[in-house]
Amino acid sequence: LFIDNLVITVDGTDDADRDGLPDYVHTYPRGKTGDNYTIPDGVTSIGDYAFNECGNLRSITIPDSVTSIGDFAFKYCTALTSITIPDSVTSIGERAFRDCSKLTSITIPDGVTSIGAGAFYQCYKLTSITIPDGVTSISIGVFSRCTSLTSITIPDSVTSIGDWAFADCESLTDITFRGNAPTLGGGNVFLRVPANAKVYIYEGASGFGGKFGGFSVVVQKKPVPPKIISVVSSGDIIPMSSLTITFTSDIGSNYAIERSRDLVNWVTVIIIAGEESSTEFTDNEPINDGGGVFYRIREE
Repeated sequence: LFIDNLVITVDGTDDADRDGLPDYVHTYPRGKTGDNYTIPDGVTSIGDYAFNECGNLRSITIPDSVTSIGDFAFKYCTALTSITIPDSVTSIGERAFRDCSKLTSITIPDGVTSIGAGAFYQCYKLTSITIPDGVTSISIGVFSRCTSLTSITIPDSVTSIGDWAFADCESLTDITFRGNAPTLGGGNVFLRVPANAKVYIYEGASGFGGKFGGFSVVVQKKPVPPKIISVVSSGDIIPMSSLTITFTSDIGSNYAIERSRDLVNWVTVIIIAGEESSTEFTDNEPINDGGGVFYRIREE
């Protein structure tokens, strides 16, 4: 048992390499002063009710060692505006973020496969949320009364949606399904969602019909993923004053030159028109800090 300024963490494993180090957040005191907290590296679990009713916290940093967030873990954290859930997390407990009334956005990482019932219930200011492809079922009431939520995209991995999942989402107008129609767990999945809301599906999707969940269905073409011409790296060994990339191209096509540090997050440097056979691009201000940078050419 560890007490850090009255934050209680626990060494709950038999791993000798972690003796004397916490791996479970048990309790963060409701009256603790300060508006931010960093969970110690190595912690693997945030316990049930760990941050329940901690109304002073505006931000919480979760290390990438955490794999699970317990039931009611952040319930009534009414000052919390945003939170980043690391890629290591695989499960989010029931009502984990219930009544986080100032939470405006949250990204659920791809590794999450389980989101508990009512996990985001009454997150009134939540305007956007990303549901990862690993989720197969959307639980009962998970986004109920998220009154600022305007759109939601359901990945093709989802096969069922629990009752009341989007009930009282009074601003929800765009509901996009990337796959076939999931099973709806009752007649209240979209209760009191605006009557003018639309369900968007891709060509070839099955099980929807002219209406789904009580809303008109709009069929759209499935987006074509961008064509990546090539990826190159620079700046990691020898500093350079400029970088020139030559790539195969066609007249009439446009190409985005993009730059990234991690091959995940890409920033567009410039969009240029293709020339016959090949096109040349020169970056006169390449990054030369020794950290390395990647470039890719994406056909628009």
